Amino acid sequence: MIIYMRIETNLRSEVESAVITPINVNEPTRNTSVDILRSVSMILVVLLHVAAPYASSGLENDILNTDFWIGNVLNSFSRVCVPLFVMISGAFLLGRNEPYAFFYRKRAARVLWPLVFWSGVYILYLFLMQYIGSGELQVLPVINRLLIGKPFYHLWYMYMLIGLYLITPIINRAIQSLALEELKRTAYIMLAVGFLINLWNVYFKNESIFILWFAEYIGYFLMGYVMINSQKKWSSISLLAVYGASSLLIAAMTYFFKSPFFYNYLFPLVTVASLTIFKLFTQRSFHDNWLSRFSKLTLGVYLIHAGILDVMRLLGDRFQLTAGFTLFDILIKLCLVIGISVAMASIISRIPKLNKVI
Repeated sequence: MIIYMRIETNLRSEVESAVITPINVNEPTRNTSVDILRSVSMILVVLLHVAAPYASSGLENDILNTDFWIGNVLNSFSRVCVPLFVMISGAFLLGRNEPYAFFYRKRAARVLWPLVFWSGVYILYLFLMQYIGSGELQVLPVINRLLIGKPFYHLWYMYMLIGLYLITPIINRAIQSLALEELKRTAYIMLAVGFLINLWNVYFKNESIFILWFAEYIGYFLMGYVMINSQKKWSSISLLAVYGASSLLIAAMTYFFKSPFFYNYLFPLVTVASLTIFKLFTQRSFHDNWLSRFSKLTLGVYLIHAGILDVMRLLGDRFQLTAGFTLFDILIKLCLVIGISVAMASIISRIPKLNKVI
């Protein structure tokens, strides 16, 4: 877990975002295709968090065996999850002409209640793990994680959204006079800028304040709006081929250079893979199914799953629980984490007032 969190710190690798914001907030209809995409992205988040430790452990210890390759490939194919969430947010939050006060009031509760509640839950969890492990409580390290916007490794995204939402009304004013093609060029430029900012931060080991993290993701935010409003369609086979090739290249480069840098959400190959998957889903029409219905619980699953996975890790280490083969281990963990998280999110969603935290 420590190894994985260290890599996530370098990558700034996982919500009213695509994860946490229902797309039909005051909208007359739902977009079933995007609901399904959100659910798929949430599954990829869990898969990433389950598989990444196998890849990171191999890189840290220079043991690039079968376990590493399974984790590496699954990790590489899952990296699109966070960019997809940001693009879905951009698709449905941009292009609106809402007063500043109205926009902030409308979203504040959906972000702040879950942010405060789950930050508190995970801080208490960390204190509990400290006490169980050593019989002592070290307050300063835990409080420091809260102040830098990472009370638990997946909650960084919630903190990043604060900055992104603060500037959304400003972006909406700015894009009113831009044609879609102009906005597309702007989005490409911002994707490049985001990658350069991230490259700078990784190289110099710079850690900016969480309120500024949004700057790296503006390109994805704009691209979501551009792509969902674009009438141009691409071959589904071609899009899947590009996604597959990009993901395999990420895995290959990670192996040859023995570095997790290529998993970065802002790395160009991850960007290409993310854009192709977003286009694949948004250009097609799907009927309502279990995946689209599951999308209503994605916020809860996102917030809950990391804790469930950590408890499973601790139990697995203590009792040496294993299926005997890494791929089976990953699939079993994936199903258990999603199943338990969905069940808990479903229960919480039925409790008055408490349902505000998911």
